[in-house]
Amino acid sequence: MNYRSGHPLQDDHAKRPEMYSRQITESTCRKASIHPACANFKLIGIPSMLQTWCLAVAFWIAATASPAAASMTWIGEIGPFSTTSRDFDVVSPKSVLFHPVLPKFYVNALESGKTLVYDSRSLAKIGTITHATGRRFDAKGSGGTLGKPVEGVFTHKGRYLWITYYRLTSDPTGTKPSMFAQIDTATDTVIGVHATGNVPKAIATNSAGDRLAVTLWGENAVSLYDVRNPLSVRPLGTVRVGAPVVARPGTNRDRTCGLCLRGTVFIPGTPYLVVGAMHGGGLAVIDTTSFSVVKTIAGTPATPRHLTIYGDHLYFSANVSGTVARIRLENLIAHVERGEALDIRTKRVGDGARTLKIVAGKIYVALNGSRKIARMNLDFSNVEYTQAAPFPVGLDVKDDLLVVTSQGQNGAGGHRVGVYRISDTEPVVVENAASNHPAPSPARHDAPVEPPTVAREPAGSVVASAAPPVATAVRAVSETPRNEGNGAVQAAAANRPIFIHLESHTSRAQAERSVATLAAGPFKGLPYVISEFHAPQSGQTWFRVIIDGYESIGAARGVCDRFHAAKHYCLPMRR
Repeated sequence: MNYRSGHPLQDDHAKRPEMYSRQITESTCRKASIHPACANFKLIGIPSMLQTWCLAVAFWIAATASPAAASMTWIGEIGPFSTTSRDFDVVSPKSVLFHPVLPKFYVNALESGKTLVYDSRSLAKIGTITHATGRRFDAKGSGGTLGKPVEGVFTHKGRYLWITYYRLTSDPTGTKPSMFAQIDTATDTVIGVHATGNVPKAIATNSAGDRLAVTLWGENAVSLYDVRNPLSVRPLGTVRVGAPVVARPGTNRDRTCGLCLRGTVFIPGTPYLVVGAMHGGGLAVIDTTSFSVVKTIAGTPATPRHLTIYGDHLYFSANVSGTVARIRLENLIAHVERGEALDIRTKRVGDGARTLKIVAGKIYVALNGSRKIARMNLDFSNVEYTQAAPFPVGLDVKDDLLVVTSQGQNGAGGHRVGVYRISDTEPVVVENAASNHPAPSPARHDAPVEPPTVAREPAGSVVASAAPPVATAVRAVSETPRNEGNGAVQAAAANRPIFIHLESHTSRAQAERSVATLAAGPFKGLPYVISEFHAPQSGQTWFRVIIDGYESIGAARGVCDRFHAAKHYCLPMRR
């Protein structure tokens, strides 16, 4: 079997999946993988002596490891080793992103050149996006055939997903310009690719969702794009953060990268963009109006990797130091503009702090070297851990699901997507799909307020209508049949502050079919309503299946418990 950079070639494992599964599992087991790696030995023919040895190692790790967090429970896995969700396209999964509205998530499988789409309720695979950059989408001078997807970001209320290509298969040394792809999430297809610089990794959008920043790991630079019209992407310019990188063919582009720029985030309400420099540490602050670096911040924990904004703080992970850190936005802006002293709060949480996400007031961090996921409060208190398959790198959280990608190192571990149930989560905030923070206030330097722990109806025009009388089992709270003539009951329910969001569809016909299915199944007898939501910014209309009319979050949660037990998406929302 052929290997490149420790990963099996796509065409080889596609032809011989059982050999692929067995060989990687044996390698993973030899490196003392945790329980997910050793779950399927008898099914794939691993010798009994190796089974016994690996299970003993797994039990030893379990016995000596930190206690698992009761709030994060491992419930399954997607990948070549899974017995229930086996997928041989999961090769070196780098990142994962939940769709902000629809019940699905995307996994960027770097070495297979694919983005894989899964239903977040059943974990079933519902789409495969192949990043073939043939004649139609080829960037000038690239000659690319397959892009290697690494990171992504949503804009336009989730309608578009933008994914960077670490490099192209036609550029094995990673010394040429690359691209980033534009995916229409309504069809989960690539509708275009856009030329960019060398080794793009991080990609971010501003709070308005009309600008993209693509950070070029291989060039010490950041390129900006205007995406107000998503069908006519316009390059705005490139900001040089450091001296040009001299990359000779054959060098390791993960190390020959100059400042090795990675984490990228816009500060809402300001013209500033902050970028983490993993080589040498520090943060670079870019003014996106003058296209210049206005401040370089030293003294941060070593190798800042992932940056995000939540509430009134900038949070970031630092890889080598295994640290999480935060800076108050007001303090950061004062430091940039007036030179005031900077207060950076830090906490060491483990080895190899990679992706960091914040949802519902909790920080989640992938600890690559520790083979764990850390979870803590916003002030870094109450840190708890759960084991992850070697070696976790990406993660995302939505509602009560945590999904983790394990990429592997030097041929050991990896090729896994772990799924965890979060038992004590609050309903998440429906945030601007363009970012991981709420939209800024009009005042330039006003910091955004801390998001509430209860989901709220996003801004836009909403038209609710009772579901059509597809079955008499669709009932209102009063247990009378719900139809268009049932206006009084509908109005009473609509006046209550809480409703439940179940599904979102791009057409009313799809929503009506969904209601018919729900009404005929184990969830019959509930007051389903189709709510038409129009987002003025993107011009897109969604048809959401909701259950209307609850006075409290607790009452709505009781209904959602039934759906969660059946692995169905269900989210209480406040009007």
